[in-house]
Amino acid sequence: MGAVGVGLLGCGAVGSAVARRLGRAADVRVAAVAVRRPELERSCPLPDRVVDDPLAVVEDASVDVVVEVMGPLDASYAAVLRAIELGKPVVTANKALLAAAGPELRARARAARVPLRFEAAVGGGVPVVGALEALAAGDRIVRVEGVLNGTVTFVLSRMEAGDSYEDAVLAAKSAGYAEADPSRDLSGLDAADKVAVLAQLAFGTPTSASEVDVLGIDWLRGDDIDNAAAKGKRWRLVGVASAAGCRRVEPVLFDEGHPFARLGSVENAVAITTEHTGTVWLSGFGAGGEATATAVVGDLASLAGGLAVSAP
Repeated sequence: MGAVGVGLLGCGAVGSAVARRLGRAADVRVAAVAVRRPELERSCPLPDRVVDDPLAVVEDASVDVVVEVMGPLDASYAAVLRAIELGKPVVTANKALLAAAGPELRARARAARVPLRFEAAVGGGVPVVGALEALAAGDRIVRVEGVLNGTVTFVLSRMEAGDSYEDAVLAAKSAGYAEADPSRDLSGLDAADKVAVLAQLAFGTPTSASEVDVLGIDWLRGDDIDNAAAKGKRWRLVGVASAAGCRRVEPVLFDEGHPFARLGSVENAVAITTEHTGTVWLSGFGAGGEATATAVVGDLASLAGGLAVSAP
């Protein structure tokens, strides 16, 4: 069998990082790409087929696996659904898509026996999804709690170092850790999507982001950071999903020695508590194209290996 053909939907920070890594692979290649503006120059190697229609890429005969990292909900839903209908495995980093339609898409993928992977959707480079699924298979999940947005951790860390809120947000944008409009990160809505996905996986409930109580950090300013530091504490934005029905995102004060408080830069951390295993901790970078691409390429590598083995 030749190289596995990847249909890449989206070529922003994450998509570009994925394309660069696949450009160095021998057994996987980017066969076609969908972007909103095909005429723009990109900082990564791309194939000849670059179009503005995601469905055209999904339906391309040279595409064996679809990688969805483009964002817009309606277009991503249609593309992922079409890929499943065509029997093409899907890797997605789209937490908003999974929060809104995860149970439906997973059910359709199971019925069609089509792999649907989404490790990058919750923790960036932190393998939260795999760990949660493994623990849930053999134990009862009691609670999942985590710092789930690396952009927010970066902003809070910069404020702790003396930056104003506005300067910290600008620094996050300059470093490539925040979108031009970072409001979903700062308001907690991005983390709410992730809490919904975690609740779906941990408790088998069709939770949506609208069921998550949300308070972001967009009200925090320097005095709030300084007052916390004077008490030996730090603010961190925390998402929680529990078997008792709690679904929330909010800033929480932690003692400086707490694992969440020690997070800096764009780090995420998740604590998964089960009935018999206790609490399992995971941490690592949770924002930026390269960290997220690690999870995307990891999912893709496992799918590509399976395709290569099963192909005639």
